[in-house]
Amino acid sequence: MKTDAALAFLAKPWVAMIAVTAPNRGPVAVPVWYALDAHGNPWFVSPKASFKSGLIKQAGRFTLTAQREARPYAYVSVEGPAAIVTAETDDIRQMARRYLGDRDGDSFADGMDEVMAAGTRWRITLAPEHWSSYGLGD
Repeated sequence: MKTDAALAFLAKPWVAMIAVTAPNRGPVAVPVWYALDAHGNPWFVSPKASFKSGLIKQAGRFTLTAQREARPYAYVSVEGPAAIVTAETDDIRQMARRYLGDRDGDSFADGMDEVMAAGTRWRITLAPEHWSSYGLGD
């Protein structure tokens, strides 16, 4: 169940793990930078040609888990369907600023302008259906 505490936790810039099913093997799990949209739905940017993007397109859904790795330990995990659209340069800039701060984030995003102009990245948004958490005090 989604709670204000879970959304507040996800609003922090943790490095999250996403997991997606893969045919003929265990789930694939990889770390990602993520942000929340206006509705509290997590999203991230991924190369269109990446293995994880292909698996998410195929499965149509994935799980995202963010955790605090120091005491007091805590995590939030959300699972649900994926909405996939071509990423914009502003998506990269917003994400980079979230994790690197304004100056370094802008520098990082400016270096991505040529890549982003080619339309080579997806913006993948999770529509949470299932929530689980630990250590949030609720």
